[in-house]
Amino acid sequence: MRQEVTNKWYNFDVEISEHLWSLWGGVHPKANWFDSQVRGQQKLGCCVVACCAASVFARLSDWSEKLLDAIVTNGDKYYRDSIAHTQHWDIDLGQDDLQLMTKGRIYNSPAQKEMNLSEALAYFFTRYQWGILVCDDRHLAFGYTSSLDGGYFLYDCSEWDKPIFPDNMGASYVLRAKELLLLIYCIIITLNVREKNVEFRLYSVDLMRMTVNSNDSQQSLQAVERKE
Repeated sequence: MRQEVTNKWYNFDVEISEHLWSLWGGVHPKANWFDSQVRGQQKLGCCVVACCAASVFARLSDWSEKLLDAIVTNGDKYYRDSIAHTQHWDIDLGQDDLQLMTKGRIYNSPAQKEMNLSEALAYFFTRYQWGILVCDDRHLAFGYTSSLDGGYFLYDCSEWDKPIFPDNMGASYVLRAKELLLLIYCIIITLNVREKNVEFRLYSVDLMRMTVNSNDSQQSLQAVERKE
């Protein structure tokens, strides 16, 4: 149950005391000021930049609404720069910066050949720190930082309209969780998948191989925090 709005942890609202926190931005990839040719399509680019932000600001207590907005604007730039590089408007980002780690079915039983989402995420964190989940048209960034004021995080810039927002409105947000099981629960609730055999894919984000576009994003994100 959500706590009183006056109960804060740095810039985060407390959702479950000592366990779950939320931070909300003000910009969505569907915002009118983004180029109409890419508007709403930059979600994967935003997720890549969110992982980049997590590498720069490992202390989640340093995250702010301005940083979330900067992730979206830099995600849009990252996406458009990738389009300019390939000359394709229907580009599927991630071939250079992402590596497919595993795929499976959301609700598979443990006895089945493909992993379910819970198994895949638990396995993921034994090898990687930041990743992106793709399921149908949803893209979620997630990761873990062991630094002071760190923890597990879930980044989402897909939510639009009801039930979370008013009509024709949306924004990005990030959840901070102390336990992996709680992160997994939040991801499953966020996906809201009701069919049994829905496929998902988990990608690791190798920041050592990131393109120059994401390096520019790192500098832009750092500039945002210096202004605060």
